[in-house]
Amino acid sequence: DSLEIRVNDAVAAHRAEGVWVAVPLPADLSAGNRAKVTFEYRAALAQVNAGAWGWRGTLGWTGRQVNLGDWHPALAPHTAEMGWLMPEPAPLGEYATTPLADFEVAIQVLSNRRPVLVAGSGQPRACEATACFAMTGGRYPAYVVSERMLTQSITTTAGVTVTSIYMPEDAEAGGAALRTAAAAAETFAELYGAYPFSSFVQVEGDFYDGMEYSGLSFVGASYYGEYDGTPNNLLTVISAHEVAHQWWHTLVANDQAGEPWLDEALCTYSELLFLERQHPEAAPWWWAFRIQWFAPSGAVNSTIYTHGGYRGYVDSVYLRGAQMLHAMRQAVGDARFSGFLRDYAAAQAGRIVTGQDFWNAFMAAGGDAAAIQAQYFANP
Repeated sequence: DSLEIRVNDAVAAHRAEGVWVAVPLPADLSAGNRAKVTFEYRAALAQVNAGAWGWRGTLGWTGRQVNLGDWHPALAPHTAEMGWLMPEPAPLGEYATTPLADFEVAIQVLSNRRPVLVAGSGQPRACEATACFAMTGGRYPAYVVSERMLTQSITTTAGVTVTSIYMPEDAEAGGAALRTAAAAAETFAELYGAYPFSSFVQVEGDFYDGMEYSGLSFVGASYYGEYDGTPNNLLTVISAHEVAHQWWHTLVANDQAGEPWLDEALCTYSELLFLERQHPEAAPWWWAFRIQWFAPSGAVNSTIYTHGGYRGYVDSVYLRGAQMLHAMRQAVGDARFSGFLRDYAAAQAGRIVTGQDFWNAFMAAGGDAAAIQAQYFANP
């Protein structure tokens, strides 16, 4: 509800353009030069609506948690191919892509009540505030504050600390989420390359579905409540999906508004790749429950503005996207498909990619991009 911006410690004029703020600099910045831009603002967090979906539930409070996702200004990325990447929000999907950055975050909780849990992206570090964190090479950090939630942690064989944060009544599901997230981090490290951070946090969110941030994901409370003790449930597959975003969102970023399939299709298909390696008996269930039940249709290369409803967007981008990736795998074989994904992740790490980067990597692996696009894309 207030905003002051300073450039090199002098108050600067600024211009609001929808969700974007333009800040004029006193001089052009050539490579290697710096300007210090400071945002000072007060944000009145809203109560999260019970029907909130995705990122609409990650900034606000409920009776059980305060979520800090999408909570700070971030630099709009600029690339030679796309110029300034500044899409507008839409009712469906995510829209904001951010360049890699380093973060130091201090959170001070003003409360005399029982001890509070503060957890999130990056490594905890000592400080005088309630909690402080440091992250190198992230896209966007997120945090949770709660007086009620519980936590468990384990360390993977690669030395990654994985933490599950959950409601007390969902302790069994919280443990399952921890095991799934850790196994998914190890599985995708084998498939795509090393996990980019030393820690990962999964938070049970008081809203629907899931949402990814660098080093952290929220997974909706309804999935925890529906957990049945088997891998044949949405807690398992959505947890794996959100872990996959650490590669297909943070390590390799994309225009989430214009080409959402570049991360969402890959993360949906990653659910199957995870099950094939960790719970192979569940793979037929996944195809039937996750994909075939919906008989998905639509163009995989839809934008977040293409569809007027949730079902059409998810069917096109997520589910048809997974079918497309399976067709690519069948076309080139398991070995070359695995090599394609690993080489693509390695070559594009740290970048904001376009669809052409993806297809170039597939063609380098011997794939026929035109044949796949003709079947799954609009205007290939």
